[in-house]
Amino acid sequence: MPNIFRENKHIFIVVAAVLILLIFLHSFKILSPIEKVITGALKPIQTTLSSGSNTFKNFFGKFSDFNNLSDENEELKKQIQQLTIENSATKTLIEENKIIDPQIKKLQEKNYNYILSRVISKGVDPTFKTMMINQGSDQGISVGMPVVADEMILIGKIIEVESNRSQVMLLNDTRSSTASQIQNEDVTMGLISGEFGLSLKMELILKEDKFDIDQTVITSGLENTIPKGLLIGRIESIKVQPGEFFQTAYIYPLSDYEKIQIVSVITSF
Repeated sequence: MPNIFRENKHIFIVVAAVLILLIFLHSFKILSPIEKVITGALKPIQTTLSSGSNTFKNFFGKFSDFNNLSDENEELKKQIQQLTIENSATKTLIEENKIIDPQIKKLQEKNYNYILSRVISKGVDPTFKTMMINQGSDQGISVGMPVVADEMILIGKIIEVESNRSQVMLLNDTRSSTASQIQNEDVTMGLISGEFGLSLKMELILKEDKFDIDQTVITSGLENTIPKGLLIGRIESIKVQPGEFFQTAYIYPLSDYEKIQIVSVITSF
């Protein structure tokens, strides 16, 4: 460092003298005219740099706003999705209440004990018609109990029970058999069974009994686990074979078994 200073001694002295002189002249405002000229000359450059700085700032400000809008958009999408789910759940609940309310009202009018259940699956065999419900032995369900839908319409019986689910055999199952009667003057008795999983038929009807199309068929009460008077369906057609002792009535069920979602299992009556 000393060598450098000695070698450039004269330059340092000159620079220092110039700086002192400039400070002196500035203090007494002698350089004001020159400073104004220099400031004026540099002003466009300063303005350009300031404008560029503002543009740069605005660009990144807009970029930040874009990110904020994107975040808000994602949040709105989530809110819309949640509202859609809640709206769907509300509609489902309203529809289920339309089914449940009249069902419960009829059961309570009869003072029956019952367990509401949801259908969780249905059998795929075209002949053997069954469905699975989400209540079982833990809730008090046992084999043989009647299952009703809509306004206390019998649709089947419990045939298998697990702790928290049960299997129901529907009336249109070919293996099904239910004691029934026609609401006519003769109080005609018979047995309801399934017709290849497509419809219902009432057999073992005495040939001399008189009944008509569209008359109502109900449970007869001859089975210990099924109360009398549960609706089953209406007579659609009558078949009489010459020389036979019995006649057969084909029944139109009052419930659409394929669309049933909520049922009640009658546990006691």
